[in-house]
Amino acid sequence: MPGQKRFALLAWGVTVVLSCSEAAPTVSAEAPAGSAPAADASGIDASGATDTGTSGRTDGGSPDRAAGDARPSPDADATPRPDGGSAECPAFPAFPDENCTGYAHTGTTLTDYTGPMKISTPGTVIEGKVLKGRLCIVANDVTIRRSKVEGVIEMGSGGAFGPCPSSAKPTNILIEDVEVMGPGTPTTHDVDISTTFPVNGSNYTCRRCNLHRWGNGFRVERNVTIEDSYVHDTIGFEGCSPRIGSDCLAHRSCIGGNGAIDSVYRHNRIDCTNLNGEGGVSGAIVIYSQRQFTEARNVRVEKNILSTTDASYCLYAGAGDIPPTNLQIIDNRFARVPLTRCGLYGPIVSEPGVILSGNAFTDGTPIQ
Repeated sequence: MPGQKRFALLAWGVTVVLSCSEAAPTVSAEAPAGSAPAADASGIDASGATDTGTSGRTDGGSPDRAAGDARPSPDADATPRPDGGSAECPAFPAFPDENCTGYAHTGTTLTDYTGPMKISTPGTVIEGKVLKGRLCIVANDVTIRRSKVEGVIEMGSGGAFGPCPSSAKPTNILIEDVEVMGPGTPTTHDVDISTTFPVNGSNYTCRRCNLHRWGNGFRVERNVTIEDSYVHDTIGFEGCSPRIGSDCLAHRSCIGGNGAIDSVYRHNRIDCTNLNGEGGVSGAIVIYSQRQFTEARNVRVEKNILSTTDASYCLYAGAGDIPPTNLQIIDNRFARVPLTRCGLYGPIVSEPGVILSGNAFTDGTPIQ
């Protein structure tokens, strides 16, 4: 089709051809008419007008970010809890599950999304939709809410199949009450599915998200908040492939990436177990600090519950060749099922200088 690029994704047992429009999307029910130009970090939009903090909101709520702050912040429409979460999910020491994550608990009736899968209009809001394929976000101030994505969401970072340009770094992306589902099944044996991160990039908040049936969960670069979310039923891969290393292991994680900066993972259920019985998990949460990629700096991991089926450790805290800075692992809970120590060798492996406090197994045994 003229003006579009096409990408083949091997999934669902067939070749699915996805297109990614190069043109700016037509303003529709999903993109508010008269959307303001994107604001830069100074709060001044491309036309020179001061950012009022209301662009992109169609529900009459208050802004999702303060002017001049590129980092996503909690939604003002959600009732706060003392532990920093929102009222829809039970407070710590309880944890999120399918009853408070994704779109289903909101009672929203979904309709098919017919807009562009490359979001290049600032302020776009997509709500109450089923989206199929690869949602590529390259514009600022985009909201995806109360929806289901049968595919992946990429914030300008590119991924295994790469339609999103790596140079695009959209800011202030809110993903809220969204289910992201992959094509995996209990009989899947597919390296592409196993190595895919279904939510991938920087500068996003994912709140009450439900991710399942992909090999990984969230890929984090910088300025990311993940809270009240649930990752489960992942797809492992055992075997050799050019897509994975010479050790023939997929090295998967449910929150991971090659480092992280200025990010918070708060009150999530990270059940990094394998739906299809194949392994390859590095850890439920993996925070490396690597000179070649990204350091670990200003990251707080708190009040999560973690489990795995075959990881060496449930949580990697700062492993790499750069010392981590201000990496805090606080009040997390580590399951003893299916592995009695959460990981094969233990719950946490950490580097000197990492702040560890209040962490324990689910039976109450403290982790020193």
